[in-house]
Amino acid sequence: MRNSLLSCLLRYRPIKGQWSAVITPRATEWIVNLPYTKIFVVWCVEDFIKKSIERLHLASEMSLSHYKKPLICEYSGGKDSDVQLWLFKQSGIPFDVHNSHTTVDAPQTVYHIRDTFKKLEDSGIKCEIDYHIHEDGKRTTMWNLIPRKLMPPTRIVRYCCSELKEGGNANRMISTGVRWA
Repeated sequence: MRNSLLSCLLRYRPIKGQWSAVITPRATEWIVNLPYTKIFVVWCVEDFIKKSIERLHLASEMSLSHYKKPLICEYSGGKDSDVQLWLFKQSGIPFDVHNSHTTVDAPQTVYHIRDTFKKLEDSGIKCEIDYHIHEDGKRTTMWNLIPRKLMPPTRIVRYCCSELKEGGNANRMISTGVRWA
């Protein structure tokens, strides 16, 4: 039983050659039924939080010494970005927040970003939404990228991030909420 429990909670990452804690659907069944599993999961999560905050401190020091500007938290309004933003707040480092408006987010996501940015700005944190407006006044949107690229983005052909999300913070150090697959 213990081996099956650990196989639910731990997944081997052959590329990195290491074990990592992953909460899988089967693992959640075990968590509900076995109290010591909750302790194991909480311990792993606390370890990840501590490690993440340590890495944010290191990145902040690098950003301040190299660019003389605070680290940027890239924020999409999704759950990974919310976790990343929470880690930034917990770390106590100086930071700015940046969002790249993709023009294809659900209205609820856009409202969530606006509400979050309002709260952050009220607490003194600089927030910016990039609407991709060029010097000639034209905007880059997903809706004008599709005819230009002759197809919508797919799982295999991904141009939306390179066009709409990457490159918006020249000469700045950024942190993205990308999780391991």
